[in-house]
Amino acid sequence: MSYLNDKVRSFVEMADPLSMLTDDIEDEEIEIDTSSSTNDKSQNSSVSQKKTDDIDHDASHSSAEHEPGSKEFDREGNIDSPLSDNFDILAKIDEEMGSAPQDLAVTVDNPEKVVKTMESYIAFSVKTKTTRSDFEDPEYNVKRRYNDFLWLRQQIEEKNPALIIPPLPEKHNLTIDRFDKEFIKFRQVALDRFMKRLSLHPITSQDSTLKAFLTLDDSEFQVFKKQGAGLFSRVTKSLSTKGGSLMLKNRAEEYSKMYEYAQSFGQKMAVFERIALRVSSEQNDYLQALAGYVPAYEEWAAKETELAGNLSAMAKLMSSLHDNLKSMVDETSLKIILPTKEYFLFTDSIKAALTSRDALQHELEVITEELVKCREEKQQMEDGTESKGFLSRSNTEEATQAKADKLSGRISELENAHAQCKTKLEERNLELKTDMERWHLGKKADIKEWLCGMADRHIDTYDKQIASLENTLEVLKNSISSK
Repeated sequence: MSYLNDKVRSFVEMADPLSMLTDDIEDEEIEIDTSSSTNDKSQNSSVSQKKTDDIDHDASHSSAEHEPGSKEFDREGNIDSPLSDNFDILAKIDEEMGSAPQDLAVTVDNPEKVVKTMESYIAFSVKTKTTRSDFEDPEYNVKRRYNDFLWLRQQIEEKNPALIIPPLPEKHNLTIDRFDKEFIKFRQVALDRFMKRLSLHPITSQDSTLKAFLTLDDSEFQVFKKQGAGLFSRVTKSLSTKGGSLMLKNRAEEYSKMYEYAQSFGQKMAVFERIALRVSSEQNDYLQALAGYVPAYEEWAAKETELAGNLSAMAKLMSSLHDNLKSMVDETSLKIILPTKEYFLFTDSIKAALTSRDALQHELEVITEELVKCREEKQQMEDGTESKGFLSRSNTEEATQAKADKLSGRISELENAHAQCKTKLEERNLELKTDMERWHLGKKADIKEWLCGMADRHIDTYDKQIASLENTLEVLKNSISSK
């Protein structure tokens, strides 16, 4: 993401202050008791720890009191969306980078079963239309299987650890036939949503791996995959995952609130999904029972000619009621259950981005502690308060100077590492908060679409049901009056 760093740096001052440090470590002054000729190591250790803790404590209060993105719990215990009222950073970065690009349109459709000697799988058509100059052609159509999408997501996540990468549909389990038509349709729609989110994001849409995924034919893409994933990326991911279990000394409250919000939102989505699945199951049972009326009325009509007209009208009514309701149930599966599941999985993406961010802060804390200790040791040497054993008293002045030079070199290395890590953490914080804001905006739009769409589908379905009932009632009334 180096191409983004220059743009991000220009907005670093707008970001919330670092929770780790408030002052540059170069300005720190370590107080040492120079009146004693011998140094109490345990006392120095406590001084060092107190110094680091004081820095962390001050930074924590500064972060909690002044960061505009922080949100509190309301009186009912609900977790408010962090950063929901702060759009300044998002607006300025979008203005600088350009809003969500409209020059790359991707569609996933046309699933086909591929049968080979050793395996069978479903391949999807990934169609791309673009006006971007970095693409050789305006249109592409390639075939990709689920594992290819999985690889793409892993690569983009590794290169963009601060971004909330869209989730993929879950892998099939042993209870589901992976060649079942409904399962394939569900997966195709989910993969289409995944690719659209990547292609509309101002950062991931520019990713070279995404371009290769969209443009290379199958043989070229398989070669690209083997070259693209190496040991380093796997080790990096392992370290990032491990970082999530580390205890941070001073994690800013806003990131804790992000995690708490992800937990709470995920639980709500899980409940919503369970309810939607239960309702869908009950509706399917009702549909199955309703469908049984049709042959029953038809058989009855065939045996009683005097009632044949009325019974046939009832059979037609039941068929109409069934078809109208089935259309709504099918739409609910794709437009309610699928996006609900997607947003439940999105919470894992948020946690992964936070874990990556925490691992970087932990690295900064470790560097800070070592730097403080090295500075203390050097100061003790300069003040003549360094603890010396029996053998060390015979050290020559040259040996002492060599040790001091070595310490100075180590301090210089740590200062450079600290500055780089601090800058990297600032950039990652900014990227994470910006992407979190984008995610909240998309979530609000999606939920509005779900609810409005659900209401419209119910209204449309029941309008059709009423029309069918009224038509049947008219037929029955006319039949009675004619007699």
